[in-house]
Amino acid sequence: MTTSSIGNNSIPAKLPLKNLCQGFTFIEIMATLAILAGGVIMLYKSFFLCLDYQTHLAYRAHAHNILENKIALTEQMLRDYKILSFTHDIQQESVEFNGREVAFQVDIQVVPAGDATSLYQIEVSVSWKESNRDVTVKRAAYISSLTSIRNT
Repeated sequence: MTTSSIGNNSIPAKLPLKNLCQGFTFIEIMATLAILAGGVIMLYKSFFLCLDYQTHLAYRAHAHNILENKIALTEQMLRDYKILSFTHDIQQESVEFNGREVAFQVDIQVVPAGDATSLYQIEVSVSWKESNRDVTVKRAAYISSLTSIRNT
């Protein structure tokens, strides 16, 4: 016990513990839960957004692989057999990604480039349906019966 300077009244040195330990209020707990729920929802959305990007990149990588293969096959056919069996060809390829069947439509056009008889321009486009939109990847190249001249 301490005494005050004004008199002999005694003042307790420590406050009782029951006045200090009040806990959290209902509003504080609800505000914390609301902030935590918002953070969890944002993490959940970003997770599925990353999955969509990964799926898109997998489809796009496969489409680029198809483009390169079709150009190489057309060039090899021209070099080996000295003829092209098509001038406009549409093909369909199906691939399974994560249990989903994805149909790639391949459009190949071969046209003579200028007056040269051994020079051709090949244009290949690959399209597929992804969620609610149609996606197309295109590539063009000049080929001859000897070697590939230029990719564009």
